[in-house]
Amino acid sequence: MFPLGVASRKGIFIGQRFSLNHTTATLYDTTGRHTVQTGSGVTSSGGFVNFTTGSAGVTILDNASNDFDVSRSKMGDFDITFKFRLTADSDTLSILFAVIDPNSTSTLHSYCYIGSQTGGKKVSIVGWGVSLIHPTVQVVGAAEQTLLFSRRGATYTLTIDGVSVSGDGGSEWPTYPNALLIGGYILGFPIYDFIGTIRNFSLTSV
Repeated sequence: MFPLGVASRKGIFIGQRFSLNHTTATLYDTTGRHTVQTGSGVTSSGGFVNFTTGSAGVTILDNASNDFDVSRSKMGDFDITFKFRLTADSDTLSILFAVIDPNSTSTLHSYCYIGSQTGGKKVSIVGWGVSLIHPTVQVVGAAEQTLLFSRRGATYTLTIDGVSVSGDGGSEWPTYPNALLIGGYILGFPIYDFIGTIRNFSLTSV
């Protein structure tokens, strides 16, 4: 692919828009395109980003050209992928990542979360309150799992450990060109925090 995003198609930046380096105590974007802010309750050790209870998460500010605006006119097809391990259950749901307004903690645009569903904890993707990917495979708390969220044309697909489910192909996953939040809690409610580890997080326009 294009590891540093050196190509374009119809004016759309193609390549890796963000990649989180977590091999050092200070987290940073390996593409050099964005500023990474590490919130309270977040540490980097052993090759993992660790999130504890009440963690404020990792916020990536968009310093480039609307890199987190995944509307079709701004990005086209894309992949978001990372590895995660849930080490403790949140009372309500656990945010894995979200598109947020960095100037307003009460503004949430789109997000990926682990929630309690029939059969156990499962992952969903939500955009503006409309579920694009319905609950899918069960999350195994003690084991690390690999998540891939992708769009190809009008089809959204969520894959966990090779098990895939496609979402509403007629819906946009709308965002504002704001910031990306990994882990942490949102809307001022710590019941939404993710408790566990995340590594190898990246966003690529393909």
